[in-house]
Amino acid sequence: MEKDRERIKRLLEIRENMKKSISSLNSTLQELREILDRLEDLLLEESLVSADVMLEKRPSEEIEKRIIEVRLGEVEVGKIFVNPISKTLVFKPSEKVFIPANSGPIESFLKRKVMRELRKEQPALKFELEEGKAGEVRKIEISNIKEDQINDLIGKLIWSVRKSAELER
Repeated sequence: MEKDRERIKRLLEIRENMKKSISSLNSTLQELREILDRLEDLLLEESLVSADVMLEKRPSEEIEKRIIEVRLGEVEVGKIFVNPISKTLVFKPSEKVFIPANSGPIESFLKRKVMRELRKEQPALKFELEEGKAGEVRKIEISNIKEDQINDLIGKLIWSVRKSAELER
């Protein structure tokens, strides 16, 4: 009996240490992402070209950015901003809609299942979930998407946020 208690106590300590390590690694990862973003901004500033050169290089058919409104019945859940040039999707929820960041459709389906599968083929794929103080989704950004995956990811993103908002009702 005493051995079992000691064993459980030790397992709880190990679990707590693992949680601390994961938290520390997440902080480090966030810092590295911020440094990378700053580096990319610097590279962008250094590689700017004048407007007349840009006009020469611009494709005849300019690809348009799209904004997709996500609705659940009469309620606007949020908007997805699609940038086919940078191959980025950004979801921003409407102000009065609460979408829990840890909901099953977002955490388990979108973040774990969908992103994990896509990262196997595409390690450069990025998924960022910005969470508010109350645990709500503030922004979901998916970048470095292959062109042929954009529409499929839009569908999965729409399903995830609609389902999460529906579960919260």
